[in-house]
Amino acid sequence: MIAMFPQNVFEMYEVVEKVGRVGLILTLCVPLLLLIIAKIRKLADGGNHHVK
Repeated sequence: MIAMFPQNVFEMYEVVEKVGRVGLILTLCVPLLLLIIAKIRKLADGGNHHVK
């Protein structure tokens, strides 16, 4: 496990940069995916939402 730690500051910067990119992608893609699913569900339902 210790061998996986970055050896110097430059390697640590690369790790932080990659983690930041993954976080940005998740931050953008998850809400977009949820919006697409909501639109598909609304189309499949026919847009009929009856409140009781």
